[in-house]
Amino acid sequence: MAGGEAGNRVGIWTRLERPGVSSLLLFCGLSIAYLLILQEHPYGDGITYLDYLLDGKLAFHHLLYLPTLWLFSQLGSLFGITVRTSAFAWSALAAAGAVSTVYYLLRTARTFRIEIAMPAGRAWVMTLLIALLVATAPSVLFYATQLENHANHLLWVSLFFLVLDRSLASLSPAPWILSGLVLTGAYASHSSILLLFPAILLLVHYYWNGPRLRLPEAPEILRLLLLFLPTLGFKYLIEPWIKGLQGDPNLAGDFGQDFALKLMEFRSAGWLASYFLEEVLFAAFGLWVLFFLFQLGKQDRRFPAACVMLGLLSYYLLFAHWPVRERGAYFLPLLPFAALALGKPLPLFQRFATPILLTLILSQATLGYRALRTHDRARGPWRTADLIASTVSQNTIVLCRSGVVQLHLKLDHHIDGQALENWMIGWAYSAKSIPRYWEILIETEILPKIDGIIDSRPLYLTQAGSEVLSADPGAAKILTALQKRYRFEARGEGASAGWMLHRRD
Repeated sequence: MAGGEAGNRVGIWTRLERPGVSSLLLFCGLSIAYLLILQEHPYGDGITYLDYLLDGKLAFHHLLYLPTLWLFSQLGSLFGITVRTSAFAWSALAAAGAVSTVYYLLRTARTFRIEIAMPAGRAWVMTLLIALLVATAPSVLFYATQLENHANHLLWVSLFFLVLDRSLASLSPAPWILSGLVLTGAYASHSSILLLFPAILLLVHYYWNGPRLRLPEAPEILRLLLLFLPTLGFKYLIEPWIKGLQGDPNLAGDFGQDFALKLMEFRSAGWLASYFLEEVLFAAFGLWVLFFLFQLGKQDRRFPAACVMLGLLSYYLLFAHWPVRERGAYFLPLLPFAALALGKPLPLFQRFATPILLTLILSQATLGYRALRTHDRARGPWRTADLIASTVSQNTIVLCRSGVVQLHLKLDHHIDGQALENWMIGWAYSAKSIPRYWEILIETEILPKIDGIIDSRPLYLTQAGSEVLSADPGAAKILTALQKRYRFEARGEGASAGWMLHRRD
């Protein structure tokens, strides 16, 4: 009897050593864990994605994300799952898929082999701990439980490295064609992957020819064309056409590039340092610590490590000059890259590998969990929408400050609203080239439109919305004209403060 039980235990252990079985179990375990701690409120562009998804506008600037969400939400609807819940849940499954793909790649690598043998126990245990180090990174935890595109993008990048590993070990063009197609998928999920192209190019060159830089020969050129041309062809030939189907000329052009360049500003040394700590190191400090401990060892992984640093620098030079911080979102594609660039660890680390990795996993998981719960408890735009909704009736039209608040009013409370910040973008642009623009706008568009609304429905102007108008000398004339024409009845307080507009008797 005892011998039979021991045999069963050995059999189970042996099955767990199989990469496919353990990867599937890791995917299932992480999916459950992420689903159990899903956040409640969308972050960043999340509420916009949800609005586009519900309206059937699937050609947003990350082309592959919304169609994926739509398909997944259709599947969820068969089981009575709402679109909103499905949209959050997709991130959990995508992140779990990304981590299990990285784990499977580390277990079965043909090219990206790393020396991770442990003095005692089985080598795959350390591989599993490295995967859990990726899975519990604060940035991964946040976007695995959030309605956002970044977990979806991480999945595509992880799949790309898996296919690239197989391609580098093959002389056939077929794997390179597949690599090019998967890289195109990674681009279509988030165009920032273009910043990683120089590092990928050098990494591919290294595995063919070593660290010496020289002109590539004909076979290498062919494979590089198969790798990169599909993405470039998609970007310049197919993507503009797809976006043009939405009827928005901004989307049809190179909107993402123009938007990125407009956001770039000079930053102080203090800003750049704090950005690195917050967006890079803290967002995945466990993996970066491990990367450092591995790269200190004298081994042949210096060039792959340099490629990772080049990729990091490319992302950093762009995003560190933006005025926004995204909890490490833009640097997520570097996590599988860094994991694959690990080499032989220091002997001291190898001796204490398990306690070191468990400490890093538990500590960053704790901090990451606190961060996502802090987001849900924050006084975000959804709180402002809640307060406004408690102040006005449901058939009221609300002139609020931001588009995010407007969308929360629409999706959470079924209240129609208009975002004055969005209106100001077009107004300010037109005012630069049209003489007497503000007077013409007020007489021919603003006042007739407000009259039409007030004749049929209540109209509420929030104090935050009025501040958008008063901050601009030209737009302030709109506010003055409204005050002359309508009676302002004060309502609400704090974030919901504003005025009901009535015709003067």
